[in-house]
Amino acid sequence: MPRFKGPEEGGAEVEHLDGATSLVRPWLVSASLAEAARGLGKVCWSETSFSPREAEIAILATAYAYRAASEWTVHVVEARKVGLIDEHIAAIARGTAPAFAPDSRERAIYAVATDLLEHKRVSSANYADGVASLGEAAIVELVSIVGYYGYLALTLNTFEIEIGRASCRERV
Repeated sequence: MPRFKGPEEGGAEVEHLDGATSLVRPWLVSASLAEAARGLGKVCWSETSFSPREAEIAILATAYAYRAASEWTVHVVEARKVGLIDEHIAAIARGTAPAFAPDSRERAIYAVATDLLEHKRVSSANYADGVASLGEAAIVELVSIVGYYGYLALTLNTFEIEIGRASCRERV
């Protein structure tokens, strides 16, 4: 049972969050916070230079790092829809680098995201590789994706919002 006892779905503010309201009901206590989060989420999901598949690599890395089972559950489904293979998803679920092609965008995305999540900064080597593979503007977008989905994970974890009972490892 989730901890949060705030506003129920169906209020005027719910439309601001599109289909994610059941997961982020705590944001609804503040219409301005909900609107800002919804806007950033929309940009991070669909208005960056990343393909949906590439974005899902960063999102799954973030869900794993935060141990956010609900976020993981939702995004494993999305990752599969956009072509991320189970072998790569399973590697992320173990906290190991997936076998992406050397010098690929996917490898750079995973390396930068996991460096940021683990060390709260990006090493000089991963930054240089990331910029070479993705471009500097994409690094800004990647940091934003990791930040937004980290915020979402913290919300889900704090208020114990769950989808099913499976952990990250059980869903792969």
